Amino acid sequence: SYMGPATLGSHLYLLGGQSRGAEGCSNKDDVYRYSAATDAWERLPPMLRPRGHIASSVLPYGDGLLVVGGVHDRRDGGGGPPGEEH
Repeated sequence: SYMGPATLGSHLYLLGGQSRGAEGCSNKDDVYRYSAATDAWERLPPMLRPRGHIASSVLPYGDGLLVVGGVHDRRDGGGGPPGEEH
């Protein structure tokens, strides 16, 4: 849940999100791309940092996507930059 949707070119992307497990909620680094031409989803390399609650903060950036805001786990070493290119 709480994935960030975005379109770029003729593809739909879903990024990040959260999952709930025995230890509570954790942010995800997943990236998926949908092609209407092939009617298929493809799993892409993960984001640099897991992020959740990014539903309205994924923007086109050059020929990629920029995730701005959202929530990430502080367990990974800290704040990092305000945006992250994928």
